[in-house]
Amino acid sequence: MAAGDGQDGGRSGQAPAGPGHGRHGAGWIDVHAHLVPPSFDRAWHAAPPAHRDGMPALPKWSLDTALADMDRTGVSAAAVGVPSPGVNFGDPRGAADLARRINDESAEIVAGSGGRLGLLACLPLTDPDAAPAEIAATADRPEVHGYVLFTNNGGRYPGDPVFRPVLAELDRRNATVLLHPTSAPTVEVPGVRRPPSALLEFPFDTTRAVIDLVLSGALAEFPGIRWIVPHAGATLGVLADRVDALAAAMLPGTRIDVLGALRSLYYDLSGPALPRQLETLLRIADPLRLLYGTDLPFFPRDLVYRWREELARTEVLDERQRRAAARDTAAFLFPGLAAV
Repeated sequence: MAAGDGQDGGRSGQAPAGPGHGRHGAGWIDVHAHLVPPSFDRAWHAAPPAHRDGMPALPKWSLDTALADMDRTGVSAAAVGVPSPGVNFGDPRGAADLARRINDESAEIVAGSGGRLGLLACLPLTDPDAAPAEIAATADRPEVHGYVLFTNNGGRYPGDPVFRPVLAELDRRNATVLLHPTSAPTVEVPGVRRPPSALLEFPFDTTRAVIDLVLSGALAEFPGIRWIVPHAGATLGVLADRVDALAAAMLPGTRIDVLGALRSLYYDLSGPALPRQLETLLRIADPLRLLYGTDLPFFPRDLVYRWREELARTEVLDERQRRAAARDTAAFLFPGLAAV
């Protein structure tokens, strides 16, 4: 698995200072894009609306369209995975079989991309006993460059003790993991019209999941995992000081450097990071641990193209930081994609 091929074995997580050059060294690397293999498409359409993660429709996806989008945005390579809810369609017992089918189909698609796509394999975390077996089955496949884990799985967050064997296996392999939002368990509030999950709940659930990893001690216990937090850190930049200040008071015995933990993570800039969110993120994040992401095909293409141009021109980052976000840091995390 290419995710474990970092220069230092993945333990320090330090991105290289210089640019990563492949045959098309100027090309950006997208670490947050999606594909829709046939088994996911069938499972999504067969599921009742309550298990479709708030999506009114599933965008059509094809390899040709994905490669055309990459060409238009100047992306030479992309890490792709299935969208939310992953394999969590309300059938925990069937999750392992679905994950295997999805990963097999996705690997076949990736193999036909001429090296431009790398797979973030999915895991059946609603059946945590089966998840380590799926890691073992996929880790050595050349198409697999990392994993996608969802922010909660049947209401359990990544720091839950039930997932410790999964995190231990990912840690042992120095895996790169994209943490992807999904809908949180909710309680309907009378008289309140809840907006679509992707509008508000996805960033809030990302924040819950990251803080859960930090306060549960899982982030410190498994330092070999390189976590990518999506969507410019969600609401972490706003809430980090609150959590850092109050965690010890509200959780007796807690002695965790929350801000230090957040600075150790990687953050993709998919979505509207500019003009405001990026500045907020930089208050907690290492500017050399930022990554480019499109979230295609789930964000409107015209917005993705515009956001890419804004990021290329922004003065919020200096030249070295822009270069790191566009390619260099992703080349460190995904060396197999840097050769494209």
